[in-house]
Amino acid sequence: MVTGVLGTEADATYTNQSKEDVAVAMGVESEWRRLEEYGTISMKTHPVKAQELLDDLAAHGIVPAHVGELEGSARSVEVRKGGGWLEAAIASEARRGADIQEHLRRILASGGFPTSSSN
Repeated sequence: MVTGVLGTEADATYTNQSKEDVAVAMGVESEWRRLEEYGTISMKTHPVKAQELLDDLAAHGIVPAHVGELEGSARSVEVRKGGGWLEAAIASEARRGADIQEHLRRILASGGFPTSSSN
């Protein structure tokens, strides 16, 4: 199974794609892939520690999207990936959504700016 992905050449280049292909062949799901896809809800094992990490990051001005990749905050936008996503998100006024508003509040708060919970 793994040999089929990697081939038989001992000096073949092992790329990120090779790594993903091996993981798929072995039936291994990447923790980072789950985090990217589902955000903080994927941190079931240690939710308190996960929240502490997110709070510590925010205190240093690093504010990850809690919904996974940024596109996850506006799932109603039909363009799923790439350069067209931002334009489509702006056109759809996705910024008014609850997930994006909360993310913007976290960004502002990490910079010491006052925030409110009104849209």
